[in-house]
Amino acid sequence: MNIKNITPDLLDNCLSFLLDNCSLHSGSQLSAESLEKELEVNNEDLINIFSILEHHNIIRNWEIKHKKIFIFFLQADAHDLYNKGGFKAKYEVIEKQMILLQSELDKLKPTLSLDSINNITSIIATVYQFYDRFK
Repeated sequence: MNIKNITPDLLDNCLSFLLDNCSLHSGSQLSAESLEKELEVNNEDLINIFSILEHHNIIRNWEIKHKKIFIFFLQADAHDLYNKGGFKAKYEVIEKQMILLQSELDKLKPTLSLDSINNITSIIATVYQFYDRFK
């Protein structure tokens, strides 16, 4: 699996599995085999998923021993994110905010100069490209 194929749904499945099988703030160990089976991914995908989870402060101090055991600390942010709808809800909010921003800018177009419109359009295009990488 390419890292681009790690979807919010896959991250939510992993988040749910971790919350069901681990304790907050205490060291946890899960076999790569059980994670791979549950999430239907390979070991390389798990490493990428755990990197993403660490980036979002869902886990910390994670490591993998002999490509067989994942060791990590599950953070309270995992529970908070889960209760707020998980990664999918987070990305849906971002998408809605981007649509709203585009709508508001469309309303401003008649009052802005061409240079301002081009500058704003360029910024929006950059943000959309960034968003698409994490979709």
